[in-house]
Amino acid sequence: MRTQKIGVFVSHIFGEYQHGFCQGVIEKASEFGFHVDIFCTTDGENLGEYGLGEKTILRIPNLSEYAGILFVSGTYLLDELREKLREQLSSQCRCPVVEIAQKPDLFPTVILDNFSSVQDLVDHLIKVHHYTRIAYLGNLREDGFSKKREKHFREALSSHNIPIRENYMAEATYEDASIAEALKHFMNADERPQAIVCYNDRVALTAMMLLQQMGYRIPQDIALTGFDCSDMGQANTPSLTTVTFPVQEIGSTAVTELIARIDGKSSASSVVVHAGISIGASCGCHGTSLPHLTYEQQLVKRIEHTEKALLQNINMASILHGVTDIDEGMDILASFVRELSGCREFYLCLYGDWNRLSHHIQQLTLAEDEDIDQDTVLLKFGMRDGVRLPECTFFKHSPLPEYIYCNTSNVYVYSPLYFGEKAFGYVVISYADNIIEYPFIFFPWLMNINSMLKSICDKRSTSLLISRLEDIYTKDDLTGLYNRQGFKLISEQFLTEAERLKKSLFVAVFDLDGLKNINDTYGHLEGNFAIQVLGHALDNSVQEGDICARLGGDEFYVLGAGYTDDTAGLFMNHVQKYLENYNRLNTKSYKISASGGYYITSKFVLSDLQELFDKADHLMYETKKRKKKTSLNQDIHTM
Repeated sequence: MRTQKIGVFVSHIFGEYQHGFCQGVIEKASEFGFHVDIFCTTDGENLGEYGLGEKTILRIPNLSEYAGILFVSGTYLLDELREKLREQLSSQCRCPVVEIAQKPDLFPTVILDNFSSVQDLVDHLIKVHHYTRIAYLGNLREDGFSKKREKHFREALSSHNIPIRENYMAEATYEDASIAEALKHFMNADERPQAIVCYNDRVALTAMMLLQQMGYRIPQDIALTGFDCSDMGQANTPSLTTVTFPVQEIGSTAVTELIARIDGKSSASSVVVHAGISIGASCGCHGTSLPHLTYEQQLVKRIEHTEKALLQNINMASILHGVTDIDEGMDILASFVRELSGCREFYLCLYGDWNRLSHHIQQLTLAEDEDIDQDTVLLKFGMRDGVRLPECTFFKHSPLPEYIYCNTSNVYVYSPLYFGEKAFGYVVISYADNIIEYPFIFFPWLMNINSMLKSICDKRSTSLLISRLEDIYTKDDLTGLYNRQGFKLISEQFLTEAERLKKSLFVAVFDLDGLKNINDTYGHLEGNFAIQVLGHALDNSVQEGDICARLGGDEFYVLGAGYTDDTAGLFMNHVQKYLENYNRLNTKSYKISASGGYYITSKFVLSDLQELFDKADHLMYETKKRKKKTSLNQDIHTM
């Protein structure tokens, strides 16, 4: 029996916060005996129309499968996607949902308080270092977060009865020039600040560099603090005093709260996890720091890995660009999957309608509407421990075939496959020891797959459009037979092949009897109908590979090979019997009949073709004259 499952909805899983949170979820869920499925998107990467497909993440899971859901709403940059998820989780989930956000909303919430820790920083600067002149350097690009941290900064000063100096408040972007301008603003004050509390480590490190260039020593002349506890800040000299995010603790707390709700043991509307300060040397303390050599080695390895991944993605894009066959694409994909770091399992699942023609293309190409099984998903590609698995179809009540889930404790990460609003399916990855290695560089890797799937779909539509254009150019709309242009094109190939095979050439000409009378008496629609019937009679009577064409009006050409007088006679009789049978069965007030003539030769060249049809045409008119003469004699005889 399968273990109960927890679903996690998160965006930008390659982010440091998201990665740490998910690892905390995985470890705590494992302690309680729960399996974890992670559904991730990358919304907000400024991908324009391409990124519209992010909302297809909603199509992957069957929410009734889960004992509980964790919704990390703060990681979604697009309001629309976040609200769609919130709406679907609210309307479809029968299980508890816990949201990880900055404030309570629709669901019980685990809150990361990463604002009030500014007060802890200010308290440290005042109580330990006895600073009273403290400035705040905010960030214009993170205005919402920055203003909240500034609010706590002001409250901290007030709690110590220190006056708030507005000339100690400044905002900047991440650009050096913007931060330099803010620093000059501080340094030109009547009294230079003793310390600057920066919005985050990135701002603090840039400010430290610029202050040192201006001749100030950190922290002897001025102290600095950051916010984020980045590796770069800890490896810096001096190391940054900052705020560390307990991201794994947040994940662990979220699981604990969710399971308490699954067991009916919790009614709290929110649980708060507090960020704590990390003491470095930039404030004046003797803080610890990462060894420079270790951090530099990490950077070198990261750069090497990134360069390798970029080259791999370029190579992958160039190879998949020309793929128009899905099976070929999967064979190519196998070699790239084997190079994914830490990947234990990889699955590519396609929806039943992944390559369905749009309604517009169906209309243009006259294609029939496709019967799509909406209840199944195709596991098109599967690889486990380096071994390809056979493709199979499974019911979509679960994101993967049931046999894959059996006897496994692996965590699966699901990412949608899409291009614009077109949903193809999704990929599923599990990692060795459930240690997620999902770097940002994997995102363009997925885009390569999406582009390949889009190319395959476009190729199918393009082929149908080209075929339809060829039909329009070469086929007769009324009968579906070749028109004059089509007959000219196809007859050249036909004659070349007949000559190569040393076959005799058969040409025949037909036209309707009494078409003018049908048009004058019953109308041109009935005349067109009679033309269609003759076209069907000819198409039904020729041998496979022969050519039938309507050159205009009621004039039809037939081109065949390998005929004798006997087989030609059988063909002519078959046409007449088709028309006789039709007249016997239909309820029209008129009879449909046709006259024809044929000519057979074993010696021919392309330039002779029209001359041969002229001979057949002459014989056809001889037949028509005999019919008229016979009909006239019958009329005289009956007078």
